[in-house]
Amino acid sequence: MSEYVVNFDGSCGPKNPGPNAGWGFTVKKDGKLFHTDSGELSGETFSNNYAEFFALYRGLLYLAPRLDKSDKLFIRGDSQLVIKVMQNKWRAKDGIYFPAYVLAKAELAIIHNLYVPVSIDWVPREMNTEADALSTAYSSTSGEKR
Repeated sequence: MSEYVVNFDGSCGPKNPGPNAGWGFTVKKDGKLFHTDSGELSGETFSNNYAEFFALYRGLLYLAPRLDKSDKLFIRGDSQLVIKVMQNKWRAKDGIYFPAYVLAKAELAIIHNLYVPVSIDWVPREMNTEADALSTAYSSTSGEKR
C-alpha cells in the first residue's frame, strides 16, 4: 500500500488566452519525490485553465498504470476551477479548456475503475510551488526551457 500525491499546475503567457502554455506535475510516493514532468503547449489557442487541466491529465496518465486498489491517491492543485470541476461541485462549460477537462476526467475514471481511493483538494499557491515552477519553466515564445 502506497500513498501518492499528484500536484499539478499550468500557466499561459504572455497572453491568457494565447498561443503558448506550460504544464507541470509532481508525484510523491509515500512522502518522497517519485516523478516530475512538464512541457509546453503551442500551435493553438490555450488558456491557464486548459494548461491546468492538461497538467492534471498528464499526471494521472503517468500514475494510472502504477496504481492498484491498495494505494491511495491525493490530487492537489491551486486552481479552484479545476478542483471544483473534478470534485463534481461545479459543471465544466464548453470553452477553451473543455478538451483538456475531458482528458483529465477520462483518466480519473480509469483510476476510479481500479478502486483506488481518491481525494481531490485545493491548495494555496504557496503549497504548489514545485508544480508551478515546472509549468512556468518554458519560455512563452521559444518552446525551450528557460
